Amino acid sequence: MSKKFKLVFLGIFALALLGCVKKIWQVDYDFAENNYTNHSLQYVTDDSVYLVGRTSISETAGPYSVFVSRFDLNGNFVWETIVPDAVSDFGRFASGSVLAEDADNNVYLAWSNLNSGLNTLHKINAQGIVENSQRLGEGVYVDDIKLADNGSLYYTVYGGFYFYAYTTDGEFLWSDMPTDAEGSSQSTVTLIENNRILVSTNHGLVVYSDAGERLASLNKETVPVDRFSLAQVMNGRIWVSVVASGQARLLALDLSLDVLDEVELGAVAGDVRLATDNGRICLVTGADYTGELAQGSDAIVIHQITESGTLLSQTAVGAGNYPQWYSAKTIGAGKDGCYFGENYGDSTAEDVKSSISLVKADGTITDTVVFDDAILVDFDVLGSDVIRSDTVGEYDGSYTGISIARHNRY
Repeated sequence: MSKKFKLVFLGIFALALLGCVKKIWQVDYDFAENNYTNHSLQYVTDDSVYLVGRTSISETAGPYSVFVSRFDLNGNFVWETIVPDAVSDFGRFASGSVLAEDADNNVYLAWSNLNSGLNTLHKINAQGIVENSQRLGEGVYVDDIKLADNGSLYYTVYGGFYFYAYTTDGEFLWSDMPTDAEGSSQSTVTLIENNRILVSTNHGLVVYSDAGERLASLNKETVPVDRFSLAQVMNGRIWVSVVASGQARLLALDLSLDVLDEVELGAVAGDVRLATDNGRICLVTGADYTGELAQGSDAIVIHQITESGTLLSQTAVGAGNYPQWYSAKTIGAGKDGCYFGENYGDSTAEDVKSSISLVKADGTITDTVVFDDAILVDFDVLGSDVIRSDTVGEYDGSYTGISIARHNRY
């Protein structure tokens, strides 16, 4: 198979130093030399980086296809494959991941096809061959999927309006509706202790047994709030932010969804996103998009909290000195602090930059890595390393590709 990708190693040969950051490797990639390849998500495991997205010969000419590609954690290309009968790029709406991997490196892709209105489970083996495809339950798009030790695949659809359990062969097990609010914007699935499953939506949380029994729930009726963030689980506690009347607070819950503690976060203008790892909770508050954000405006705040509930810092972040267009992408919790990703550019989107910065426990912003002419899509934090993926190319649609890179803080 013909393909065009370039691997740039910057480890022992040369160092790209940005503050205290070393770029270990970078891959510039497009699927099978297609002119228009962009990805909807990045999925990082213990030994691999997977990319999923749509590819075609140009922006305006088909046929469109969905691809999955695998790289190892050193940036080496392993395989790429086209997923049969998958053409849409609805995976970009996923609030979690639409990929899961088993112990044998088989990958399970739950994909939504906007053209047909169907959700399908595709099994891809360790060599990148699509072994079978099985239709899944109804719903507009898949939000998140997890594979449990018992072999069950759990996934949410359409902002958590539907929740399904299937076998890895696509056999239906059970389903439920975690929220009666159709079209909740986001949802995720988290596997917790004793074979239980946590479903988190913007309307609340539900804990299930592996047989489909509802064990606990928390929603706007039990906690009078306007909305919930998506929850994270760390060291036996569930962390979720709630917003009521423009004020946000962080809740620490036990695995039965009883409130153990809370931390006031202050006023917020938009959504709250959080990440947990390495004994810290990282939150970003603020609007996801502000069309006329004043240059240097402190519209985004990074909150850093210990797992005991101590507020370490609240750091205001400006708009990267670009006044017209700004988007906060995501937040990550690392060994050294909170990592904050953003895109910014001018109003024409002809000059676009993306960056990831480390916010240390004392609130200091450091180790900023900026990519010119790149739109940050996703990143994952592995200790002191960051693996990021960006859409790169020409903004007139004549060519787009993917850049994935690994940075290390030393």
